Amino acid sequence: MENIKIVIWGFGAMGKGMADMILSKKGVEITGVCDLHPDLVGKSMFNATKVTQGNHPEVIVSDDIESLLNKENCDLVLLATDSYTRKAFPKMKMILEKGINVISTAEEMAYPQAQEPELAKELHKIAKDNGVTVLGTGINPGFIMDLLVVALTGVMTDV
Repeated sequence: MENIKIVIWGFGAMGKGMADMILSKKGVEITGVCDLHPDLVGKSMFNATKVTQGNHPEVIVSDDIESLLNKENCDLVLLATDSYTRKAFPKMKMILEKGINVISTAEEMAYPQAQEPELAKELHKIAKDNGVTVLGTGINPGFIMDLLVVALTGVMTDV
C-alpha cells in the first residue's frame, strides 16, 4: 500500500504540531512544507519539529506552494495559514482546482455556512467538480485553544 502524501501549508505552531503527529504515524508521509518565514525557508522541516529525521525522507521548507502542489507528490494539503474562510478561500480554491484534497484549520471552516454561505457553496461546487474533498476542522485557535477549554472546565471550581 502506498503512503498518503501530505503537504503542510503554514508551519507555525499548528503546522509543526501536525507534522510531529504525522511523523509518528504509518501510512502517511510529508512530501512538502510551505511557509514564508525567512528562518524556515530553505531549511529542513526536522529543524523545526520534535521528531528526529530517522528514516523519514528529507523535506526542505519552501516558500513556493505551486512547486509542491501536484498529484504525483500530494494527495492532501493541510492548510494552517488563516482563521477566516474569506482569507483561506483563494488558497483552498487553488488546491481543489488542482485535484487535491484539503483540510483547513481555520476556525470559521468548522461551519463556513454561518459566516460565508456563498463561499461555502462555491467551495462545495469546486470540490465536487474536481472530485476531491474539503474539510474544515475549525481547530485553529478558536476551538481547541478557547471553546474546548471553556466547555471542559466551565463547571469546575479549580483547574
